[in-house]
Amino acid sequence: MPTRLRPAVIAATVLALACAGLIWRSRVVTREWQRALAEARALEARLDAASSERAALWGETTEERAEGHYDRALAVVADWDPGRTWRARQAEDEEARTLRDAFVSEGSEALEALHRGAHARDASWSVDWSLGFEHPVRRLSQARSLSDLCQMKVGLLFAVGRELEAVGVLLDLLQFAGDLSMGPHLIEEMVGLALLTPDVLREGVADGTLLGLSREARARLRTGVAALDDRLGWRANSLEFELAFGARGFEKAFGASGGLHGELRRILTLSQATEYLDTMQRLCAEYEAALEAGPIALIAKVTSGRLESNPISAIVLPQLDSAYRGRIVSLARFRTLAYVLSEGPQPEDVWLAQFLRREVTEAGARLWMDHEVFGDLEVVLP
Repeated sequence: MPTRLRPAVIAATVLALACAGLIWRSRVVTREWQRALAEARALEARLDAASSERAALWGETTEERAEGHYDRALAVVADWDPGRTWRARQAEDEEARTLRDAFVSEGSEALEALHRGAHARDASWSVDWSLGFEHPVRRLSQARSLSDLCQMKVGLLFAVGRELEAVGVLLDLLQFAGDLSMGPHLIEEMVGLALLTPDVLREGVADGTLLGLSREARARLRTGVAALDDRLGWRANSLEFELAFGARGFEKAFGASGGLHGELRRILTLSQATEYLDTMQRLCAEYEAALEAGPIALIAKVTSGRLESNPISAIVLPQLDSAYRGRIVSLARFRTLAYVLSEGPQPEDVWLAQFLRREVTEAGARLWMDHEVFGDLEVVLP
């Protein structure tokens, strides 16, 4: 072979090997990506098939779907100023009392719609998987206004001695909060869990007001809260939903890649996306295993330190970590309330009132859950 041709042959050989490697790598990445998508589709099917039926927490259960009624209730309070509803509920001056009466009167349709939703058997939420990352989130700020409205109504009913009706409105609010916490988005789950411990319930248990209700009213409240506690447990739905939405979102984003430069970018991005989806699959499996074994401290034990070099995981996993820490605190507070309503305050449970009254968010806070209630659960917030 002429000497002058050797560099050209070498270059051609290197280029051919590089192209072959690129083609092989592309096929491997594509195959793994298709596997991850197939697993996500199977998850979608399982989530679609899961039953969302539950009974009303008091009164009759209707053969309806809750979502439409909840949306109607949220629409009624859509334009309310959260600052004004909070002041109307918290303050005791004449202006606040006038505001309170006005809000309760204006919100009567919302209360009726909430009641119908809370008593409907089907609590499923509409999900359009094809929207991926663009799937809409519910009116979360209105959910807070709806909670304020219910608490104002409860206070007015208690003030005139209508305890059974007041407890009914409170349970309707808790049913809505529980249903929202089972929604498809993490932020919906977090807001729903926060609404599970409204001031009227938390303070009413802590200061003993709700423990001094008539026998019939207390039995209704205790039974309803216990039923919701049994339904919720420590389970979280949003982790699986976020995985399925992520797969659809990535699939939509990667459809326009083309050319050599685009192919290289596609391989790198698909690798990272596949790695992220596989990580989320493992998190779901490990969370299920933890539920089988009994309550555990946090999903954060699973998420922390995972795939920090992956740019997608580096953004998403710390958010999940923080959210699930808050989730455990919200559920622990609600389950403590259920425990006190069921068993009554015990001499050794003097810590409960402090736990229920304070916001457990400061660094270094440690919550020790009673063995009889939480099965040796320890929650540590760094």
